[in-house]
Order: sequence, then C-alpha cells, then structure tokens
Amino acid sequence: MRTRMLLQYEKNELKRDIVFLKGCFEQREGRLQMPGSGASEDLLVETMTVQEAMARCHTLRGCGGFCFQGDMTTSAVTIHFKGFGHEAVSAAVGWTSFYFEHGERALIKLLAQQYQARFCD
Repeated sequence: MRTRMLLQYEKNELKRDIVFLKGCFEQREGRLQMPGSGASEDLLVETMTVQEAMARCHTLRGCGGFCFQGDMTTSAVTIHFKGFGHEAVSAAVGWTSFYFEHGERALIKLLAQQYQARFCD
C-alpha cells in the first residue's frame, strides 16, 4: 500500500514537472485575436497538422497560440500562428483555436483543478 501511494505521488509530481516545463494548449472555438480588436496579424501562416503546429508553436518566438478554419482534424490545414496577447476568441464560426499557456500559468491552473477535485467536489 505504501509503495502504491509513493508511486502515485511520484506520478503526480512528474505530471506537474512536465506541465511546468512544456506548458499546455487549451482548445477553444473561434479565432484567436487581441482583446478589443477585430482582425489581428499573424506571426506565421503554414500548412501542417495540429500536432505539428503545437511543436512549431513551442519553437516559434513569441507564439501564443494558433488557429485554423474548420473543426478539429488530423489532416493538414492552414495554421495561423498568433503572438502573445491573442487570448480572446472571436465569434468567428467554423474556426478552431489553441491557446498556449506557459509553464507557470499552466501549473497554477492544474494545481487549482486538482485542489477543486480533491477538496471541493
């Protein structure tokens, strides 16, 4: 029993470390844009899969997320990479967005969710 508890603790710590180091993406409906503005400039526009876009966003300087026209897919689509600050999502119908949260912010969100699940539900 004690070994199982220690392994569970280590597993949770590892998940937290990964979130802190890599950050995470949050999928949203609509198109990423600057708060209070209509259109916004793209950092880069390329055709690739969503998985490739996630990897590219990590290496693209200033990338705060990306969006594409259409529903979630495993096929290649035209990806619009957006800079930091593009956290608002427009009411654009038919767009899917992935907002990138850096490690510290993502870890705080994860810890809050774990706390809620353990102590408040």
